[in-house]
Amino acid sequence: MLENITVNDTVFMCICSGNEKALFVGLQNGRRINRNVIYTVITRSAEKNGLHVPGGHLDQKFTTRCTRHWFTTWLRRSGMDISFIKKLRGDSMNEAVDIYNHIELDELKAAYLKCIPQLGVKP
Repeated sequence: MLENITVNDTVFMCICSGNEKALFVGLQNGRRINRNVIYTVITRSAEKNGLHVPGGHLDQKFTTRCTRHWFTTWLRRSGMDISFIKKLRGDSMNEAVDIYNHIELDELKAAYLKCIPQLGVKP
């Protein structure tokens, strides 16, 4: 199923299910969006909101990497199981125990909704 997502007046197409490997694809060509496009959208938005200084020191920047750190830290501090965090981050399952750990989508969704504040977004 495809849905359009608008981030700061930029419209992306989100692939919500299926066997696609890309989460976001362009509206014009249906191809995977380049990571630089996502980086640019996030940093421009952060800059407009006073969260990002392009030429500034590391602690003055808000990038895609910063969001990954925030996301991971928030989930961990909220008590989410590390295997769920790895799954949500898209980490490779490289430990022996990971191979045998099968995560149910409903269980993952429940844990996620418990840990993340709603922020006005409906699941």
